[in-house]
Amino acid sequence: MKNIVKISTLAVVLCCISHLLSAQQYIGIFSSMDGGYEGQTVGALSSTANSSTPSLTTWVRGGASGSGNATINASGARSGNQFVTVVNTKNTVNTSPRTYLSPIADIQTSTSYVIQFFCKANDGINFPNTTLQAGLSPATGTAGLFTTFVPTGNPAVYTKNYVVVNSAAIANANGFSAIKISSNTANTAKSLDIDDWVVYPGTTVDESAPLAPASAATDNPSGTTMELNWEAVADVDGGGYVVVRYT
Repeated sequence: MKNIVKISTLAVVLCCISHLLSAQQYIGIFSSMDGGYEGQTVGALSSTANSSTPSLTTWVRGGASGSGNATINASGARSGNQFVTVVNTKNTVNTSPRTYLSPIADIQTSTSYVIQFFCKANDGINFPNTTLQAGLSPATGTAGLFTTFVPTGNPAVYTKNYVVVNSAAIANANGFSAIKISSNTANTAKSLDIDDWVVYPGTTVDESAPLAPASAATDNPSGTTMELNWEAVADVDGGGYVVVRYT
């Protein structure tokens, strides 16, 4: 499970109640996007009205037309349990790809954002020989602006990829991020596994790790709760720590 616990004191109490923490992934500046997919329902994404209408809390398949589908999987993730597989279902040149939208987020107008994620080839052999696009929009009802990319790294393992996208110069109201997968040549129907989708302001990818907390310790464990304490440091990379619990 993947949650960032924001802290303002030197100690935090982590209640390890079963299922209580199996909510969204709190990484990046937009916790509502659930880029770890831990709060999503396993199975095929539901469809929304069009490619610019996101959901409040779930990833969706934009529009009733266009080829391709996406599925939330229960195991095999880079971290935690769940991840999403996006699929190009056409073996011909695809000029009408599906758009897969994140839950709504407070994307600002005319701002540069980094969209960072980890991906691998679903078959573990070859990345889709396709046109992949990642993008965002500051407002529901306004199509996103996208940057085209080609996945890099070992197709058999999750590898970090990213794009930089500038948001549109429109008033922000329930924005969203999104990804498209489409074929630009024949015989390219392939699937891409994606996990740890994060969006944050910037013009370059953040490669600097935050400082580690000091004196981490647990206390008073019981069947339902446990106290987790640590000393905060000055640089916590935006004000939070990742607390991972496995069962």
